[in-house]
Amino acid sequence: MHIPAPGVAARSADAAGLRIQAYKAVHGLTSDQTHAVFEDREGNVWFGTELGLDMMRPASVVVEQAIPPNSARGYRMTATRDGAVWIADAHTVYAIAPGKAPRPVARTEWSAGALCADENDGVWVTLRDTVLKVRAGKVETYPKPAEASAFGCAQDAEGRLWMAALDKGLYWREGGTWNRWPGLSPTLGVASNAAVQPDGRAAILFRTPPPLQGRLPFEPLYKERFSIGEIEGVLPGAAALYLSGGQGLARLRDGKTATLDAERYPWLASVNGLVQTPAGDTWTIGDAGVVRMRSADLDRALDRPGAPLPRQVFDFRDGLNSFVQKS
Repeated sequence: MHIPAPGVAARSADAAGLRIQAYKAVHGLTSDQTHAVFEDREGNVWFGTELGLDMMRPASVVVEQAIPPNSARGYRMTATRDGAVWIADAHTVYAIAPGKAPRPVARTEWSAGALCADENDGVWVTLRDTVLKVRAGKVETYPKPAEASAFGCAQDAEGRLWMAALDKGLYWREGGTWNRWPGLSPTLGVASNAAVQPDGRAAILFRTPPPLQGRLPFEPLYKERFSIGEIEGVLPGAAALYLSGGQGLARLRDGKTATLDAERYPWLASVNGLVQTPAGDTWTIGDAGVVRMRSADLDRALDRPGAPLPRQVFDFRDGLNSFVQKS
């Protein structure tokens, strides 16, 4: 634990790439003034302050101090193929390279509506009237359909940028030109989200079954195809697309679906985020908190519903300081 103060120690830590975190009364200490500190054999750190005795213990979940909390419109997140994580809050886009601290890379006048990866380790950011392409320290600005607020975006393997705009329709950008998918209406095929499948094909979530015919350049998703209730999350995995709802989790792979029921696997209900690592872990975040599973165990349970699915759950006792973001 470090108390921030100007001087050699702080400059040396910054030069070495170390990160200094400060804890004060606003973070839970009984006072800003501390007089004694020691660590016990269990790893707990004790502080004697002017107003009491405080204890801190190692937490599995650590709040990222470099990104301001309480963004007015929440946060948008995505990852690129190089392993970087990108985050957009109310007015800033951050890039987090593997093992590095967050770095602000762009300022925005408006809050991001959607954030998605491009084909070259950069991202697309949709704003009120424009779309930004942020890559390698450069920001390019393009117009977008002014009447369409993006609620999800995805760039497919063919380079098409898809944008779901609810009752305003489904748009895609190709060759520098925006196009609107025909035949949709506020009552037929309301496009609410977009994602890219492992094979590079886009998947578009519709709130109602869309009137679609013929060979499509995207995979249409709607609740009638899956027995998980209203679809809350469209979650790309390493080898499949996952979908979450209040009644469970579904997997779409090679055109076939499999489902896990929330009554048997309650921690898989209402999952809002999923990532699968090269080491073979699946991490989810949802109403149950942050959950870690082996990807092989998850696939085994999906192939044989009812099979045991070991997991590790991280919640408020492990350092989470908020419920999962709903958007």
